[in-house]
Amino acid sequence: MDLSKKPFLAHIDELFSRLRRSFLWILCSIGVAYFFAADLIDYLKTPVEALLSENIQLVFLTPFEKINLYVRMSFILGIALAAPLVLREISLFLWPALSDKEKRTYRAFIFSTLPVFCLGIVLGYAYLLSPFMKWITEFGSSEQYLTNAKGMISITSFVNTELGFLLLCGITLELPLIMFFMTNLGIVSANFWSQGRKTSIVINSLIAAILSPPDIFSMFMMMLPLILLYECGIFIIRMAKWWQHEKELLSH
Repeated sequence: MDLSKKPFLAHIDELFSRLRRSFLWILCSIGVAYFFAADLIDYLKTPVEALLSENIQLVFLTPFEKINLYVRMSFILGIALAAPLVLREISLFLWPALSDKEKRTYRAFIFSTLPVFCLGIVLGYAYLLSPFMKWITEFGSSEQYLTNAKGMISITSFVNTELGFLLLCGITLELPLIMFFMTNLGIVSANFWSQGRKTSIVINSLIAAILSPPDIFSMFMMMLPLILLYECGIFIIRMAKWWQHEKELLSH
Protein backbone atom coordinates (compact mmCIF):
# COMPACT_ATOMS: atom_id res chain seq x y z
CA MET A 1 0.00 0.00 0.00
CA ASP A 2 1.30 3.46 -0.87
CA LEU A 3 1.64 5.44 2.33
CA SER A 4 1.14 8.72 0.50
CA LYS A 5 -2.47 7.70 -0.41
CA LYS A 6 -3.40 6.93 3.15
CA PRO A 7 -5.39 9.66 5.00
CA PHE A 8 -3.45 11.66 7.57
CA LEU A 9 -5.81 10.73 10.41
CA ALA A 10 -5.36 7.07 9.50
CA HIS A 11 -1.59 7.51 9.97
CA ILE A 12 -2.17 9.05 13.40
CA ASP A 13 -4.60 6.29 14.36
CA GLU A 14 -2.14 3.58 13.27
CA LEU A 15 0.71 5.33 15.11
CA PHE A 16 -1.20 5.43 18.39
CA SER A 17 -2.33 1.85 17.89
CA ARG A 18 1.25 0.64 17.51
CA LEU A 19 2.40 2.79 20.44
CA ARG A 20 -0.27 1.19 22.62
CA ARG A 21 0.80 -2.28 21.55
CA SER A 22 4.44 -1.43 22.19
CA PHE A 23 3.56 -0.13 25.64
CA LEU A 24 1.67 -3.35 26.43
CA TRP A 25 4.59 -5.48 25.22
CA ILE A 26 6.95 -3.53 27.47
CA LEU A 27 4.57 -3.70 30.45
CA CYS A 28 4.14 -7.47 30.11
CA SER A 29 7.88 -7.98 29.66
CA ILE A 30 8.62 -5.96 32.80
CA GLY A 31 6.17 -8.13 34.74
CA VAL A 32 7.90 -11.29 33.55
CA ALA A 33 11.37 -9.80 34.07
CA TYR A 34 10.65 -9.06 37.75
CA PHE A 35 10.92 -12.77 38.53
CA PHE A 36 14.42 -12.86 36.98
CA ALA A 37 15.77 -9.59 38.42
CA ALA A 38 17.62 -11.38 41.24
CA ASP A 39 19.26 -13.75 38.72
CA LEU A 40 20.45 -10.79 36.65
CA ILE A 41 21.99 -9.15 39.73
CA ASP A 42 23.75 -12.43 40.57
CA TYR A 43 25.11 -12.65 37.02
CA LEU A 44 26.52 -9.15 37.36
CA LYS A 45 28.20 -10.09 40.65
CA THR A 46 29.71 -13.35 39.38
CA PRO A 47 32.72 -11.96 37.41
CA VAL A 48 33.78 -9.82 40.39
CA GLU A 49 33.00 -12.27 43.20
CA ALA A 50 36.65 -12.46 44.31
CA LEU A 51 36.93 -8.68 44.29
CA LEU A 52 33.84 -8.34 46.47
CA SER A 53 35.18 -10.80 49.03
CA GLU A 54 38.59 -9.09 49.24
CA ASN A 55 38.17 -5.32 48.99
CA ILE A 56 34.55 -4.32 48.51
CA GLN A 57 31.44 -4.63 50.60
CA LEU A 58 28.10 -3.98 48.96
CA VAL A 59 25.60 -2.11 51.08
CA PHE A 60 22.19 -0.52 50.66
CA LEU A 61 21.93 3.03 51.93
CA THR A 62 18.18 3.58 52.09
CA PRO A 63 15.32 1.33 53.22
CA PHE A 64 13.85 1.21 49.73
CA GLU A 65 17.11 0.84 47.79
CA LYS A 66 16.80 -2.92 47.26
CA ILE A 67 13.19 -2.55 46.13
CA ASN A 68 14.17 0.26 43.77
CA LEU A 69 17.00 -1.87 42.41
CA TYR A 70 14.66 -4.79 41.72
CA VAL A 71 12.23 -2.48 39.95
CA ARG A 72 15.03 -0.90 37.90
CA MET A 73 16.48 -4.26 36.91
CA SER A 74 12.99 -5.48 35.97
CA PHE A 75 12.53 -2.39 33.83
CA ILE A 76 15.89 -2.80 32.07
CA LEU A 77 15.42 -6.53 31.47
CA GLY A 78 11.82 -5.95 30.37
CA ILE A 79 12.90 -3.34 27.81
CA ALA A 80 15.51 -5.77 26.48
CA LEU A 81 12.94 -8.59 26.19
CA ALA A 82 10.37 -6.37 24.51
CA ALA A 83 12.85 -4.70 22.13
CA PRO A 84 12.30 -7.12 19.19
CA LEU A 85 8.51 -6.73 19.45
CA VAL A 86 8.73 -2.94 19.74
CA LEU A 87 11.08 -2.82 16.75
CA ARG A 88 8.56 -4.93 14.83
CA GLU A 89 5.81 -2.39 15.55
CA ILE A 90 8.08 0.47 14.47
CA SER A 91 9.08 -1.39 11.32
CA LEU A 92 5.49 -2.16 10.33
CA PHE A 93 4.60 1.51 10.70
CA LEU A 94 7.59 2.83 8.73
CA TRP A 95 7.83 0.10 6.08
CA PRO A 96 5.27 1.43 3.54
CA ALA A 97 6.97 4.84 3.47
CA LEU A 98 10.45 3.51 2.68
CA SER A 99 11.97 3.22 -0.77
CA ASP A 100 13.42 -0.09 -1.91
CA LYS A 101 16.96 1.05 -1.08
CA GLU A 102 15.88 2.33 2.34
CA LYS A 103 14.11 -0.98 3.03
CA ARG A 104 17.27 -2.94 2.23
CA THR A 105 19.35 -0.63 4.41
CA TYR A 106 16.85 -0.72 7.27
CA ARG A 107 16.60 -4.52 7.15
CA ALA A 108 20.38 -4.88 7.11
CA PHE A 109 20.71 -2.39 9.96
CA ILE A 110 18.25 -4.24 12.21
CA PHE A 111 19.55 -7.73 11.52
CA SER A 112 23.21 -6.76 11.93
CA THR A 113 23.31 -4.23 14.78
CA LEU A 114 21.28 -6.22 17.33
CA PRO A 115 23.48 -9.37 17.21
CA VAL A 116 26.67 -7.28 17.21
CA PHE A 117 25.44 -5.23 20.16
CA CYS A 118 24.64 -8.41 22.11
CA LEU A 119 28.04 -9.86 21.17
CA GLY A 120 29.75 -6.74 22.52
CA ILE A 121 27.93 -7.12 25.83
CA VAL A 122 28.84 -10.82 26.06
CA LEU A 123 32.52 -10.16 25.30
CA GLY A 124 32.61 -7.28 27.77
CA TYR A 125 31.03 -9.45 30.46
CA ALA A 126 33.36 -12.40 29.82
CA TYR A 127 36.71 -10.65 29.39
CA LEU A 128 36.60 -6.96 30.38
CA LEU A 129 34.17 -6.45 33.26
CA SER A 130 36.30 -8.05 35.97
CA PRO A 131 39.57 -6.20 35.09
CA PHE A 132 37.66 -2.93 34.74
CA MET A 133 35.95 -3.21 38.11
CA LYS A 134 39.20 -4.31 39.74
CA TRP A 135 40.99 -1.27 38.38
CA ILE A 136 38.39 1.33 39.40
CA THR A 137 37.99 -0.13 42.90
CA GLU A 138 41.75 -0.44 43.51
CA PHE A 139 42.69 2.89 41.94
CA GLY A 140 45.02 4.84 44.23
CA SER A 141 45.40 1.96 46.69
CA SER A 142 49.19 2.30 46.51
CA GLU A 143 48.91 5.65 48.26
CA GLN A 144 49.83 5.38 51.91
CA TYR A 145 46.55 6.78 53.23
CA LEU A 146 44.59 4.28 51.10
CA THR A 147 46.70 1.18 51.66
CA ASN A 148 44.33 -0.48 54.13
CA ALA A 149 41.15 1.22 52.98
CA LYS A 150 38.15 -1.00 52.31
CA GLY A 151 35.40 -0.05 49.94
CA MET A 152 31.72 0.21 50.81
CA ILE A 153 29.65 0.72 47.67
CA SER A 154 25.90 0.96 47.41
CA ILE A 155 24.56 -1.96 45.44
CA THR A 156 22.68 0.43 43.12
CA SER A 157 25.87 2.32 42.26
CA PHE A 158 27.72 -0.94 41.73
CA VAL A 159 25.09 -2.37 39.36
CA ASN A 160 24.74 0.93 37.47
CA THR A 161 28.51 1.05 36.90
CA GLU A 162 28.55 -2.50 35.54
CA LEU A 163 25.54 -1.95 33.30
CA GLY A 164 26.99 1.29 31.97
CA PHE A 165 30.27 -0.43 31.16
CA LEU A 166 28.54 -3.33 29.38
CA LEU A 167 26.41 -0.87 27.42
CA LEU A 168 29.59 0.93 26.34
CA CYS A 169 31.08 -2.41 25.20
CA GLY A 170 28.01 -3.13 23.09
CA ILE A 171 28.04 0.33 21.49
CA THR A 172 31.80 0.20 20.85
CA LEU A 173 31.53 -3.02 18.86
CA GLU A 174 28.88 -1.31 16.73
CA LEU A 175 31.41 1.25 15.46
CA PRO A 176 32.12 -0.38 12.05
CA LEU A 177 28.40 -0.82 11.38
CA ILE A 178 27.61 2.75 12.40
CA MET A 179 30.32 3.98 10.04
CA PHE A 180 28.97 1.81 7.21
CA PHE A 181 25.33 2.84 7.56
CA MET A 182 26.17 6.53 7.95
CA THR A 183 28.09 6.30 4.67
CA ASN A 184 25.42 4.21 2.96
CA LEU A 185 22.70 6.72 3.87
CA GLY A 186 24.82 9.59 2.54
CA ILE A 187 25.28 11.31 5.90
CA VAL A 188 29.05 11.36 5.33
CA SER A 189 31.21 10.47 2.34
CA ALA A 190 33.28 7.32 2.05
CA ASN A 191 36.49 9.39 2.22
CA PHE A 192 35.42 11.11 5.44
CA TRP A 193 36.58 8.21 7.59
CA SER A 194 39.96 7.84 5.89
CA GLN A 195 40.61 11.55 6.20
CA GLY A 196 39.69 11.44 9.89
CA ARG A 197 42.02 8.55 10.72
CA LYS A 198 44.55 10.69 12.62
CA THR A 199 41.80 12.38 14.60
CA SER A 200 40.29 8.99 15.45
CA ILE A 201 43.64 7.75 16.77
CA VAL A 202 43.90 10.76 19.07
CA ILE A 203 40.31 10.30 20.31
CA ASN A 204 40.79 6.56 20.83
CA SER A 205 44.02 7.24 22.72
CA LEU A 206 42.23 9.64 25.04
CA ILE A 207 39.43 7.14 25.64
CA ALA A 208 41.95 4.39 26.37
CA ALA A 209 43.94 6.66 28.70
CA ILE A 210 40.79 7.49 30.69
CA LEU A 211 39.39 3.95 30.94
CA SER A 212 42.55 1.87 31.26
CA PRO A 213 44.79 1.31 34.30
CA PRO A 214 47.64 3.83 34.61
CA ASP A 215 50.30 1.96 32.64
CA ILE A 216 51.27 2.16 28.99
CA PHE A 217 50.69 -1.54 28.26
CA SER A 218 47.08 -1.50 29.51
CA MET A 219 46.41 1.71 27.61
CA PHE A 220 47.78 0.15 24.41
CA MET A 221 45.73 -3.01 24.88
CA MET A 222 42.56 -0.94 25.18
CA MET A 223 43.45 1.45 22.38
CA LEU A 224 44.33 -1.28 19.87
CA PRO A 225 40.81 -2.79 19.59
CA LEU A 226 39.32 0.69 19.14
CA ILE A 227 41.71 1.44 16.29
CA LEU A 228 41.10 -1.99 14.73
CA LEU A 229 37.33 -1.46 14.87
CA TYR A 230 37.75 1.90 13.12
CA GLU A 231 39.94 0.35 10.42
CA CYS A 232 37.45 -2.50 10.08
CA GLY A 233 34.74 0.08 9.41
CA ILE A 234 36.85 1.70 6.68
CA PHE A 235 37.51 -1.73 5.13
CA ILE A 236 33.78 -2.61 5.10
CA ILE A 237 32.95 0.74 3.46
CA ARG A 238 35.60 0.23 0.77
CA MET A 239 34.42 -3.31 0.08
CA ALA A 240 30.82 -2.14 -0.19
CA LYS A 241 31.88 0.67 -2.55
CA TRP A 242 33.86 -1.80 -4.70
CA TRP A 243 30.94 -4.24 -4.78
CA GLN A 244 28.55 -1.48 -5.83
CA HIS A 245 30.95 -0.44 -8.59
CA GLU A 246 31.19 -4.04 -9.85
CA LYS A 247 27.41 -4.39 -9.90
CA GLU A 248 27.11 -1.21 -11.95
CA LEU A 249 29.68 -2.49 -14.44
CA LEU A 250 27.88 -5.83 -14.77
CA SER A 251 24.52 -4.13 -15.25
CA HIS A 252 25.92 -2.21 -18.21
